[in-house]
Amino acid sequence: MTLRVLACVVAYHPDVLRLSALIARLQPEVADVLVIDNGQSIDPQAVPWSGMAAVQWHRAPGNQGVGVALNLARQRALEGGYDFLLSFDQDSLPPPGYVASLLGVWSRAGDAASGWAALGPAVRDEASGRALPVQSVEAQLRPVWSAQQTVAVAHVITSGCLYPAAALSAVGPFLGV
Repeated sequence: MTLRVLACVVAYHPDVLRLSALIARLQPEVADVLVIDNGQSIDPQAVPWSGMAAVQWHRAPGNQGVGVALNLARQRALEGGYDFLLSFDQDSLPPPGYVASLLGVWSRAGDAASGWAALGPAVRDEASGRALPVQSVEAQLRPVWSAQQTVAVAHVITSGCLYPAAALSAVGPFLGV
């Protein structure tokens, strides 16, 4: 059985090259990509977006925040019958195979994964290269796009986070922030 993943990218006045690289990286690995434009700055008919026909675009009426954007993606994932929602920030760029590696971790976990609300990347300080505890998330930190090691944590960062549809239904909406 092929699992259907909806990838959501929340954007606010994004760098065109970074966002297009992220979309191009995600497209072969997920069923669909949804870009939520919180800054009303993306014209899907303009280059490079015009060549990305499989992308779903949503222009928010203004910057309503990440929580509101994720709730829209949650609704689309549940109504569209997707197995997972995968969320990203506009400036992220996971390595090729990232989605498959997350789904592999999920699959290998078997029944244990039925109690998981999310699966996401660890965080590493770009300057020092040190892995940091989840509680120490600061602005300079970026996700470590690896699914080689798994550790149970109380929470994960939003970018690169995989949410099963069952958890999205059971837990309910994201908090609007």
